[in-house]
Amino acid sequence: MNSQPFQVELSGIIKILSDHLYSRDEVFIRELIQNAADAILARKRQEEFEPEVLIEYFDNDESAGIVVSDNGIGLTESQITEFLARIGSSSKSADKYGELRSDFIGQFGIGILSCFMVSDEITLLTRSANGSETFRWTGYINGTYKVEKATESLTTGTKVVLKLRKGTDISENKLRHNISHYAGHIDLPILLEANGGEARQINQLFPWEANEGNHLLLTKGYEIFDQSFSNCFVLKPTEICPAEGLVYILPFTDHLSNQSAGRLYVKRMFITEKCGDFLPDWAFFVKVIINTNDLGLNASRESIYPDDRCDLLKEHIGNAIKQYLRELASKTPKALRQIIASHSAALKKMALSDPDFLQFVYQWFTFPTSHGQMTLEEIKEQATSVYYVSDIDEFRQVVPVAMGNNQLVVNAGYLHDAAVLQRIAKIDRSKNYIEADAAFFGNFLEEIPLDEYEAFKSRLTALQAHLDKFNCRIALKQFDPENIPAIYHANMDTQLARDIDEISATANSDWAAITENVFGNMESHSSTIYLNYNNRIVKSLIKNSSNFDRPVVETLLTNAMLMGHYPLNFLELETMNHNLNQLATLALSQ
Repeated sequence: MNSQPFQVELSGIIKILSDHLYSRDEVFIRELIQNAADAILARKRQEEFEPEVLIEYFDNDESAGIVVSDNGIGLTESQITEFLARIGSSSKSADKYGELRSDFIGQFGIGILSCFMVSDEITLLTRSANGSETFRWTGYINGTYKVEKATESLTTGTKVVLKLRKGTDISENKLRHNISHYAGHIDLPILLEANGGEARQINQLFPWEANEGNHLLLTKGYEIFDQSFSNCFVLKPTEICPAEGLVYILPFTDHLSNQSAGRLYVKRMFITEKCGDFLPDWAFFVKVIINTNDLGLNASRESIYPDDRCDLLKEHIGNAIKQYLRELASKTPKALRQIIASHSAALKKMALSDPDFLQFVYQWFTFPTSHGQMTLEEIKEQATSVYYVSDIDEFRQVVPVAMGNNQLVVNAGYLHDAAVLQRIAKIDRSKNYIEADAAFFGNFLEEIPLDEYEAFKSRLTALQAHLDKFNCRIALKQFDPENIPAIYHANMDTQLARDIDEISATANSDWAAITENVFGNMESHSSTIYLNYNNRIVKSLIKNSSNFDRPVVETLLTNAMLMGHYPLNFLELETMNHNLNQLATLALSQ
């Protein structure tokens, strides 16, 4: 069987390219300027000349249109066929346009198709620097085109004429904005002439090229991003990565900022505001303006390929941020403290992936503690050992006891804190770093005198019988503050076992069977309630037996669980409600 070529409807392909390849119709002006810049670069390799791109805008009663002219290398008749009539042609043919296409911003043929988003007809006049004839190429939205010798003579270069489609929203001001946005930093003169008026140049340096002070750079950042920044620094190119630009430090952490974290320029042409692919994933607190000559772009040139070059750029920016923070430590430590206070989670995540940076920065980290927010240095000054609790609810339980016994405890329940303290423990030998929980601090609670404990042994056994159904063990201690009657503790295994028991008791048979199959017969783990002998209610309960032993000890249990932010299961909730009703009935009957 003979192979057959695909039957392609060119008009359909053009519609797909013009309607779906590009995100916005305004990018056509970027594509035309890119083509002009590449043509000028190609001619510069052959001869010295004064480059120029002229963009003319007209709007009258009959029509509106745009003309983009350049004095670049131009096209021969054969090159017109190569670049404008063969969609998907071999890259070898593109080499005929210039020897080093990697220096060019765009690819000529596919880019010009973006003009069909705003016009039904594209007219291109061109004269090659290597020829004497002017040719006219006319492309139509229906997928046809024609090539002919032009009756008018053109100097070396190319002119693209677009008659804007009716209803196209392009005004002089909008065109000026788009030119400035996409190509305002191109390193060649770009002139805009509107309705036959004076041609004005639209070019400007990048902010870091103007040798402006830090204050002016921060002002420029506010103008560009419409938000204030606390700090900024210039990103300088290296031998490994040629990217340069500005890195702005946000005064707050924006976890979405990596999605639209600045502006990327390739060969000084704006590409995208979506910078997440080349920013470190911990860099939630920066916005960047980056220009580089070495990144791969997709067909629409609105995003980049995440390849090795992208990884080098990410590493380059990450290293620059770290170096900047090191410089702040020696020059303006107050600024570093402010940055770390505002972006603690992001910097802790960064330090976890970089041991050298952790070694430098860990002394500056702050943590919530039982004595308030403190730096690690301040914690170490006040504590013989650094005790930290990696669960927020457990921390809430131990805080009153820790404070009552003058013990400082770190709340390491927030993102990255426990992992960071575990890493710090390996490099900081000046203190012991001890991960603790409520049970751990239970060991520090003071024992009651042995003779008193022996006297209360039978009483504790009787009270324990009321809590056996809750699988909770009683321990009698004495601790400050005395207004806390009890502390409850259940470790992770205990909580998991409680959850499984709750599912088995309340779920239908299918879910109960699934739970049993997944978890099997888990060993039961008891919880612990530490009764405070210094508390008036507990002391009375221990010393005096009454008909209210059961509801009192049960109420102490459920109250301690709620104080520790433990969820109550069905049995505990029913018990709490029953005892509350009893208490209310008793009070009302008096």
